[in-house]
Amino acid sequence: AVVSTQSTGYGYTQLCTGTVDYPVQGTKEEVTVYGGAEKLKLVFKDGKAVSLPVKRIKCWTLFTEKKDVLSIHFLVMKDVLQWINIATTATNVILISMTLQSILDELILISKGQQLELTKVEATESYLPTSNKERKQKQERKARVPSFSSLQNQENELFMEGLNDDDL
Repeated sequence: AVVSTQSTGYGYTQLCTGTVDYPVQGTKEEVTVYGGAEKLKLVFKDGKAVSLPVKRIKCWTLFTEKKDVLSIHFLVMKDVLQWINIATTATNVILISMTLQSILDELILISKGQQLELTKVEATESYLPTSNKERKQKQERKARVPSFSSLQNQENELFMEGLNDDDL
């Protein structure tokens, strides 16, 4: 247990690998990017790690056309902002951006004294392997819940029934 807690990525999710121009701008260092615990963590090829607290990120931009880069405007020290560019694939650039956004959303909720609510996403349910019995139960549940268009049709029918020739 002690060995696992001392590993580089403990408490983080490995997002991707790529190159970064940090700590020295203009250089390209191979890096593995981790996300979680209110930080992005860059682990260099030589094993050194740098944590970037999300609270010190002013903004970030995505470039996915000519080059796939995520640029982070990071507060390195008091009154000193530096652009940190992470070059990786377009999919990974988007993944890092979404991770940053979700960390920020969670921090905002915490600052307001609210708790993060985990919601069940219907779309992901269909990708989970299910038995025929579970699939049938899911279809039955969906059949019981009226869709918007069926409700709208029922509403229109009720409206039309309420009208008679005198109302027209």
